[in-house]
Amino acid sequence: MTTNRRTIRHGKRWNYPPEDFDDRPFSIEEWRKHRDQIMQYEAVFGKRPAEWRLYEHNMERPHDHEGAVLYEMGNELRPEELDYLMGFWRQHFDLAMSPHFAIPHSATDVSKGSTLTTGLEAQRLHLEWAGIPHSLLKRWHAERRKANAAIEQAVKRGL
Repeated sequence: MTTNRRTIRHGKRWNYPPEDFDDRPFSIEEWRKHRDQIMQYEAVFGKRPAEWRLYEHNMERPHDHEGAVLYEMGNELRPEELDYLMGFWRQHFDLAMSPHFAIPHSATDVSKGSTLTTGLEAQRLHLEWAGIPHSLLKRWHAERRKANAAIEQAVKRGL
C-alpha cells in the first residue's frame, strides 16, 4: 500500500549544548531564538544562564547564593525550584539553631586551638554557607522568638 507522505525538511536543528559551548554568552539573537531550550537545561536549582542575567535583567552573576538572589527578586523561581530551595534552607536553618550546634574549623585555621566552632559564630557561618535569603532569616528568627516566648509563658503558668 502506498501513501502520499512527503518528507518535511526543517531548518538546521540547534542541538543543546552546542559544540561551541565555551563561547558564552551566546549572542542576543541566539538567546532569543533558543531561550526556552537553554532555560530548560540551565535554569535549575536556583541557577540561571549568563544570557538570562545579561539580556533580560542587565545584571552580573552574584558571587554566591544565586538562589537567594532570585528569591529576593520575587517571582523568578519556578515552583519546583522554590520547593527544593525552601526545604534546603529550612533544614539548614533548623540545624544551625539546634542546641550544641558546632561546625569544624577549616583545615588551614590552626590558630583556634580547637577543632570545632560553636555558638553564634558557628550558626552565622553555617547560615552564611547555606545562602538563606535575609528575608527568610528575619521571618524564621521572629517565628522562633514567638514560639520560645509562648513556651516560656506556658512554663510560668505551670502547664
